[in-house]
Order: sequence, then C-alpha cells, then structure tokens
Amino acid sequence: MILSIIKILIAGVLIFITLGIIFSLYPNLPSFPGDFNYLKTNFTFNFPVITCAVISGIIAGILWFTKKI
Repeated sequence: MILSIIKILIAGVLIFITLGIIFSLYPNLPSFPGDFNYLKTNFTFNFPVITCAVISGIIAGILWFTKKI
C-alpha cells in the first residue's frame, strides 16, 4: 500500500518536473481565452484560470477512467 503511494508521488513529481522544463524552454506557448494577463512597465502577472480548469478536467477524466478499469 505504502509503496504504491510512493510510486504515484514519484510519478507526479516527474510529470511536474517535465512540464516545468517544457514551459521554461517554450515561454511563448499559447494561452486560452479567459486567462488573465496583467502587464505593467516592470510587472507581469499571469493567472491561467481556464488553463487550470482544462488541466483539472483532463486529470479528473483520467482518474475516473482508470478507476473504472
């Protein structure tokens, strides 16, 4: 039981590291409409509301599908 949880956590960390590398290599990836971008002279704030909702839906779908199998 504990080993399976550890394996899931390690896989999650590896996925986040991979996504971090991809996003740092390609900073001009397109964003969805509905993502907030606030630009000032020396300040930039990005809040990806719709992107987070889409990623959450994909992860929920994958978890639901794997639970059904």
